[in-house]
Amino acid sequence: MKTDDVLEGGCACGAIRYRATAVPTDAGFCHCRLCQKTTGAAVTASASVPIGEFEYVRGEPRVYKSSPWGERRFCGHCGTQLEYRESAAPQTVEINYATLDDPTRISPSWHVWCASMFPGLSLSDDLPKYQDGASPASRSLEKCVRLRRLGRFATPAAHACCIHAVARKISDAARLDTLRTA
Repeated sequence: MKTDDVLEGGCACGAIRYRATAVPTDAGFCHCRLCQKTTGAAVTASASVPIGEFEYVRGEPRVYKSSPWGERRFCGHCGTQLEYRESAAPQTVEINYATLDDPTRISPSWHVWCASMFPGLSLSDDLPKYQDGASPASRSLEKCVRLRRLGRFATPAAHACCIHAVARKISDAARLDTLRTA
């Protein structure tokens, strides 16, 4: 990644700074109740980067285990929620890209959990809107599984694209079950 491609951001008070050295593999807007409750906002802007391409360069965030499957990192001084990741063997970091120094560098491609969209919020963009957490990444996993069942194995490159989708699909299923019972 070129220096111009490095993404940097941090919390509102400046105590914590981070850097991502990979182009996000996925980005969009989450409207789930968990994100609403943990951020205090109607919607969260999320961008996925491989965990090995993300680092904190100043300060150490506090960790809040927000569900049985995931945890969020935030500034202990000002409360800014910086990111979300799976609790067990995370593959990606879901940056709250509103905390980037320049969030305009991210191009969102979806809305998920629209079934729990904040009352009164109206969306006028042309991005795909999913009622549940089934993002395009998890939908590609379903396609891969269908091809495998038909005996048409996906190419190694196509299957590698499903690695992120596997983690996302497991998380989505667990979130859906939890949100249905909440």
